[in-house]
Amino acid sequence: MSHLVPVSKTAKQLPPRPTIVSVGPGNEELFLNVSVAEPTSGPTVTSVTVTCGTQSATVAEVDAGQITVAGLTNGQKYRCKAYATNSRGKGPRSKPVKGTPSVVVPGVPSITSVSPGNGSFTVSYTAAPGYGSTITGYTATCGLVTTTVGGSTLTAEVSGLAPDGNYTCSLYATDVKGNGANVQ
Repeated sequence: MSHLVPVSKTAKQLPPRPTIVSVGPGNEELFLNVSVAEPTSGPTVTSVTVTCGTQSATVAEVDAGQITVAGLTNGQKYRCKAYATNSRGKGPRSKPVKGTPSVVVPGVPSITSVSPGNGSFTVSYTAAPGYGSTITGYTATCGLVTTTVGGSTLTAEVSGLAPDGNYTCSLYATDVKGNGANVQ
């Protein structure tokens, strides 16, 4: 007489429980940083899924990094969980985290160089994070002189400066919600 023994989830070698490291707001979306430890034995993780309310997003990486869950309502609080999947099935869900989408001002751009010209400086920079919103412009200031350029431009020329002056330059990004923080 043979007996059937049920296979436990441990024996199935399901993927480990992911960790939601942080959650950030965006315009009608949430940005979640998720970490999943690769199992020491058994099948590798093939995807990670995050669910916030009724919306979800899946990425096909072991170390998921940032996952964006879109289609959310600004101002509404959401409870988010993540799980990893391998060839044997879905692993346990992460501990829940809460997040509230909202329109936010842009993050800080990074100034990569400031090149002097004849009575001007050209400020070059990398794009600021938009957090789900479109950046509409960048404003560069050297001394008391300011110039604003379009949101897709990555250089701004600040003209009308004294050729022998000593200037400190700063930069910030703008979207429909407002201005981000200044960087020097």
